[in-house]
Amino acid sequence: MGGKSEHVPETGIWDRSVRQQIAEADQVIVICGEHTEASPGVGAEFCIAREERTPYFLLWGQRGIVCTKPMGATPSESRYSWPPEILWDRLA
Repeated sequence: MGGKSEHVPETGIWDRSVRQQIAEADQVIVICGEHTEASPGVGAEFCIAREERTPYFLLWGQRGIVCTKPMGATPSESRYSWPPEILWDRLA
């Protein structure tokens, strides 16, 4: 999906297009930032990944700030940091 969340327009075309991209993806990486929980696009894409059963994981996006999880994430879902060994482990 080009490495960023898509804008959520008021049409069903967005849902079909994004759903297809997520369903065809090997994995979805959600980079969490300070306002991730307030992003309707990230929340919608996260929910679609779960519905399509596309594997996903959450990354802590910035050091030194509180990074929030997308809407729909559970408290038990961890956010991983960026060290290469963790990324390679999660992508394997």
